Amino acid sequence: MLGTSFSPANFEHAGLWLFSLGGLAVFIAVAGASVCASFRLVAGFDHPTAFFSAMPGGLVEMVTLGAIMHLAGLTELVLPSVALGLAQVVIGATIGCRFAMASPRLIVRVVALSIGSTALLMCVSLAFAAGLACLTGDRFIALVLAYSPGGVAEMSLIALSLGIDVPFVVLHHIVRVFLVVAGSAAVFRAMGRKQQ
Repeated sequence: MLGTSFSPANFEHAGLWLFSLGGLAVFIAVAGASVCASFRLVAGFDHPTAFFSAMPGGLVEMVTLGAIMHLAGLTELVLPSVALGLAQVVIGATIGCRFAMASPRLIVRVVALSIGSTALLMCVSLAFAAGLACLTGDRFIALVLAYSPGGVAEMSLIALSLGIDVPFVVLHHIVRVFLVVAGSAAVFRAMGRKQQ
């Protein structure tokens, strides 16, 4: 369904997207620093936990990027469905076990922190979308979807349902994920060297 919204005509004006794509690096820095500071001050997290928890990327996007690499022929591994099912059970059980001894108070605290960080990310996203809409003339709602801290599939489906340029939204999310994956470890190491 999403694939049908891609056509060569969509990319005729892709050069105009360079400004908003460039803004993603600044957005990641501002959003990540804001949420990291919040986690440090409000939650009392140590620096590594706060830093990597604050990065606006996600596991689903990483999996999507791996599906894309496989379809492009860059990987050839095919796992049997039994192995995939077993992996999902093990991952789910491992994550669930981390909550086994957690008090309801801790769980409520983590949920509150998640809601707070999501609200902070949305405020930064709206600010960037408003600023870029003024500078570039792109549609505000398209920029909101392109900069929102959600998954590629979710934001793309919303764009499709609202009749917004799906390739614009998808490209921004893929670039964001790439920047977070490629850059966060390097930035963290550089920050560690400066603190020493």
